[in-house]
Amino acid sequence: MPEFVLSMNFAHVPKSGGVIDFADNLSIAMKPMLGDRLTICRPRRRKGRKAQVLARFLSEIALELRYWRTPAVALFPNYFIFPLPFSKLRRVVVVHDLQFRHYPKYTSVLKRKFLDICYGVVKRYADGVAFISAASQRDFLSFYGMPRLQTVIYNPVCVDATAQNETSVSGAPYVIANFHFYPHKNLQKLLECFRAIRAVWPELRLVLTGHRTPEFDLLLGPDPELQGIDHRGFLPKNEVIRLVQGANFFMSMSLFEGFNISAAEATLLGKPLVLSDIPVHRELFADVALLVDPQSQSFAAKQIVEYVTRFEDRGWRHSAHVTPEYAATEYVRLMTGAFARKTGE
Repeated sequence: MPEFVLSMNFAHVPKSGGVIDFADNLSIAMKPMLGDRLTICRPRRRKGRKAQVLARFLSEIALELRYWRTPAVALFPNYFIFPLPFSKLRRVVVVHDLQFRHYPKYTSVLKRKFLDICYGVVKRYADGVAFISAASQRDFLSFYGMPRLQTVIYNPVCVDATAQNETSVSGAPYVIANFHFYPHKNLQKLLECFRAIRAVWPELRLVLTGHRTPEFDLLLGPDPELQGIDHRGFLPKNEVIRLVQGANFFMSMSLFEGFNISAAEATLLGKPLVLSDIPVHRELFADVALLVDPQSQSFAAKQIVEYVTRFEDRGWRHSAHVTPEYAATEYVRLMTGAFARKTGE
């Protein structure tokens, strides 16, 4: 068996989102399985975002140099590898999504070019590729072609259903929307949907979490509290989970997702989901969610309220496939296969 390496160098920015949750959940589950055969490489924090980004990529190159002549297999959880010639290190890469291909206006020209080169390198040089959904897999195969070895492994999702519930916000029922602010999250339509629902359900409040920007505040407008909106900012994961537990339902009008780990957490906690009708939501949540047009000019508020109030949790069909233990087993299998395929063992 080879030595296993998990790179956490991509975690260069504090308070990152779903990719960090993915890697943390996976590393915790892999450690008992592999013991001393697993090395986790974590970054050192740098001051300033540019320094952090630069350090991330330099650290990935340093990792490959460190294991250049070592019969090992490394997992890179976020698209970047720097293949060195004559290396004994085998590289497995996780592809989360290709949003920049579908919504180029949300990504700078320079970053789009960089990402395009990175994914081309992954296709050509990665010894194995894991896609976090079949939707991401289809995108990659369409844009870049078939890698050497590939599979779909759903994200590991970890929720503590025994944590103390936060049962209300100001004593009112609320919908939770926990995400960092990015244009593809489609906040404007989420607010429109919430306002339509609130016209039917006046006491309902909207609780938001995550990073916010001046653009976010501009969309919220003046006096969000008077509109029934409560933005909590960035919170530790356990506090977010408590808020989800106390919510009446979860809502996302996102235009694009590779997986949507927040929706997965909510459904594992038995919450109704009101989600945008996009490919990955159809793939993963069609059996438990109400899917709506994220670009709708008028939302069917009565239908949404009826769905939420009559919802019965019958379990999510993918719940067994998103446990950290299941995902870790699949990643170890993929990494072992990539190593054996290259070495002929």
